[in-house]
Amino acid sequence: MNNDMHFPSAIDDEAKIFCEHIATEMVRRFAISTEEAVARINRQWRDLKIGGPEEIVYHEDEEYWAQDIYWGHDSFWWITGEKRQSNNLPPLAPGGII
Repeated sequence: MNNDMHFPSAIDDEAKIFCEHIATEMVRRFAISTEEAVARINRQWRDLKIGGPEEIVYHEDEEYWAQDIYWGHDSFWWITGEKRQSNNLPPLAPGGII
């Protein structure tokens, strides 16, 4: 585990590692700093406790969560190209950190 990353919502080592993988994916995919990725994850899950064998966030992979946290779920980031335009969706823009 990376001691430079702190995730208050993660209640066990598996959850911490999962969050680290999401942060790494965000840094790789969006060319943001580790600090920004960690801040975005902590903002997204600030009111949750993540961990345990039945954790629902594990139903999606790190790539999904990296995009959902970065773009925001309400952005419909999974709709791309002409489908975005035909559904009158705005261009993607990163969600806020606060």
